Amino acid sequence: MAEPVKLEDLKTCPKCGESNPKDARHCSHCGASLANVTPGPAKVEVKRAKLIERLRKKA
Repeated sequence: MAEPVKLEDLKTCPKCGESNPKDARHCSHCGASLANVTPGPAKVEVKRAKLIERLRKKA
């Protein structure tokens, strides 16, 4: 079984918002350059992680 991808190991494309591996040079979805993009969690993924955390605390 493959190891899960960590959010900090991803680059988010500034053009389309697709998550890409941290070593990617171009977006796998739209082909935009990722040369100046710093790896880190995408905004949507951060919001999702925070929501999951809040829901777990309530359970």
